[in-house]
Amino acid sequence: MANHKVLLIKRLLPLSRKWKKRRYRQGLIRFFEALALYLKAGFALSYSWAETFKTLESTLIEDLRCDLKGTSGEETDEFSATTTLKTLRDQCRIAPYRMWFGVLLELYETGAQLTQGVEAVVLSLRREQERELEAHCRSLPVKVNVVLMVFFLPPTFLWIFVPIVLEILSEFK
Repeated sequence: MANHKVLLIKRLLPLSRKWKKRRYRQGLIRFFEALALYLKAGFALSYSWAETFKTLESTLIEDLRCDLKGTSGEETDEFSATTTLKTLRDQCRIAPYRMWFGVLLELYETGAQLTQGVEAVVLSLRREQERELEAHCRSLPVKVNVVLMVFFLPPTFLWIFVPIVLEILSEFK
């Protein structure tokens, strides 16, 4: 029995990673959209980041909440956008997203317009989400056909042919 549990866990582990990555990306999209609104209104990044995090904290998954919190070990009154972005650039849980935090850090340090950068990140994450959804939709008919062939067709054939076979057998007796 224990071997079956281990086998089941090994089969579901990649699915849980994929689901966790999707939820992480969805939370990141919401966070950056809200951050872009604060930046468009003219607030500084440090204030915008802290307010966006406070607003969305309860809706974010645990991994993303820990990543975006900023100074993870110390509770300080002063929020440092530079420190947080450097930490996320180096240690974000999902490696491909580290690049976006590096880009935002570069924009912040050079004093460039952050609103367009954050909106570009959101657009890129949304396109990634759409590509993944399209790939899933392309593979769906195959999965549905397999389920139909395994669970629907055999009982249907039994329902149709068993009475005929039974009647033929009763005629030969």
